[in-house]
Amino acid sequence: FSFVAWSESPDTFYIDFEDPANGYNRFGNSSHEFASGISDASADGASQWEFVTNVDPTYYLIDEALVFERWLENTQEGFNLMGGKHDEGGVYLDSIILINNNDKDFLTPGYIPVTEIVLSGGDAVAVDATLQMAAVAAPANATLTEVRWSVVNGTGEATVDETGLVTGVANGLVSVVATAKDDSGVTGVMDVTVGAVGISQQSVETLRLYPNPAVNELNVVLTSENTSVSIYNAVGQRMEQLVVSGTEYKFDISSYAAGIYFVKTETAIAKFVK
Repeated sequence: FSFVAWSESPDTFYIDFEDPANGYNRFGNSSHEFASGISDASADGASQWEFVTNVDPTYYLIDEALVFERWLENTQEGFNLMGGKHDEGGVYLDSIILINNNDKDFLTPGYIPVTEIVLSGGDAVAVDATLQMAAVAAPANATLTEVRWSVVNGTGEATVDETGLVTGVANGLVSVVATAKDDSGVTGVMDVTVGAVGISQQSVETLRLYPNPAVNELNVVLTSENTSVSIYNAVGQRMEQLVVSGTEYKFDISSYAAGIYFVKTETAIAKFVK
């Protein structure tokens, strides 16, 4: 089975097959590196797996067959995604695929990832009005072309639903993001002005980033001291936030995954590529 998971903060996440009819024991065996035999002393590598989720969406794959070799007569094995065991913040799951080993021959061979997402629909929306965005994933024959919508609010504010319908909330600039639901991590981004066109252009130009694209370090140049600066990933999760005492700060982004990110202050927003 495979899935994509991310969380508001790094934490352990569990997936298991367990038997509520027999003390929630796990009667299967798995040789995968994430497997752990905890509920059945005889189950060396039982049917439970432990992952450490991160703020970045990550693709996980269990590609070794699980064999239930110690079933009892009344065994009722259930597949469980243990989100309730996540102690700090929410955990998010997407693209869950569970396949019986006997059915592998029916799968379409040749996984084709998304390589590009292009957004369209407009670049301005009034407060309390809506704007329907569209996302086209390429190549057209990609295995999974659906996208997940999000908004990174900048000088303005807006919301977006699961269909790409943007609603203006407050004047200024926002970034609408469509992220591929496969494991490619590809995103498409379009800046949208909420309110009058050009209302936030001046503020955006006051925030300078270099180098862009960046690899290990990102320099942020500000126009005033004691400015609160935040960095968000493409799905709107805040990576870090601090108050810069001067007018320039060097962020260490060496641990960031490749992708599109946004730097935001109270009056400006700009994006960079890792």
